[in-house]
Amino acid sequence: MIGKLDAVNLAAASLANSIFFLIAILGIGTLSAISPLVAKSKAEGHTNAVAILFRQGIWAAILMALAISTILFVLTLNLEWFGQTERVTELTRNYLHILNAGLLPMLIFTAVKQFSDGLGYTKPSA
Repeated sequence: MIGKLDAVNLAAASLANSIFFLIAILGIGTLSAISPLVAKSKAEGHTNAVAILFRQGIWAAILMALAISTILFVLTLNLEWFGQTERVTELTRNYLHILNAGLLPMLIFTAVKQFSDGLGYTKPSA
């Protein structure tokens, strides 16, 4: 869709997405540890441990979001490192701020999804 605008917007969106997902994958990967831990606790009958893992998963998502948001914010201040034109850098900064705003909800969703997967309540996405 962005390609229909112009090459500058396409470059900015591509750079922003590349930077965002390169760093955001750290949070997604870290939260993927929730599922096996929940499955193990459930299989052993430790319902209290399952509840604790849910809370810790949410806290882990929040802390990861704070850390990753900080890294992304520092990168938005230093986008000239990527050697793009001034206009691409300006648009990339705006796109990154928008993506960064959705990071916390994305990581909380990932934590809840991993918890649900660990319990065995899996459903295909609609």
